[in-house]
Amino acid sequence: MNSQTTIIIRGQWRSRQETSAAAGARLSAMLSAIGMVSPHLTEWYRKTSRRPSREPVVPSTSTPESAERFILSGARPNEPEAGFSVSAWNGELQQASANFSLTIGAHDGKHAAFNRVQVVLSDATGLRSLSSFTVVRDVAKAVVSTMEPSSLDVTTRRWMLSGPPGSEFTCPAGGWMSYVEGSQSFELPAGIETEPLVSGLLLIATKADFSDSDPSHVDAGYRLNEVLGDIRKIENDLTPGPVRALG
Repeated sequence: MNSQTTIIIRGQWRSRQETSAAAGARLSAMLSAIGMVSPHLTEWYRKTSRRPSREPVVPSTSTPESAERFILSGARPNEPEAGFSVSAWNGELQQASANFSLTIGAHDGKHAAFNRVQVVLSDATGLRSLSSFTVVRDVAKAVVSTMEPSSLDVTTRRWMLSGPPGSEFTCPAGGWMSYVEGSQSFELPAGIETEPLVSGLLLIATKADFSDSDPSHVDAGYRLNEVLGDIRKIENDLTPGPVRALG
């Protein structure tokens, strides 16, 4: 029986007021971009807590207008400052499942409103259809280019659960691939590679298909995570604590 590899791509940004039309345009652009990365990421269905839904919401060929209609389904009329929150999945239960969740347009300056986009890719280890380095990197780049988060991390469920209490809910969480804004000079640990992206850099601990069971991968990710807080210079309550190495 094949074990599953689950990759979590999570970006965040503080207050950014956006109309439903602007949010729909971003979502349409993101789904079109990640749909070009893999055939498993071209169709999306409404995500429900009761049972898997086969109600299509936003195919990769969607227009910004159709994406806006989906965005509006996640509006909170009594709390407009909270923005819009939606989620969907790709309809595949086994070998190449994926889902995304998005909170966008939150803009309550008093409480430093929090926006987040998360894409979860999961497949059988022997297939690597969604967890290969190339797919993961290209999806991460598509998310950054379209959503313009202030930070983004690529990690695994096991990595997140190995950190300090509550780290599975923290954003940024650290990981083996991270996006940082700005062009300031900073020193990176040996072996960490960079790729220019939007208005910042994508930091990459390893270009191999990441594995929690490979000590060299975990060590490289750990070394990258140790310097992320200083590089980002973000509020203390969002700065990730050091993640323990996975044994």
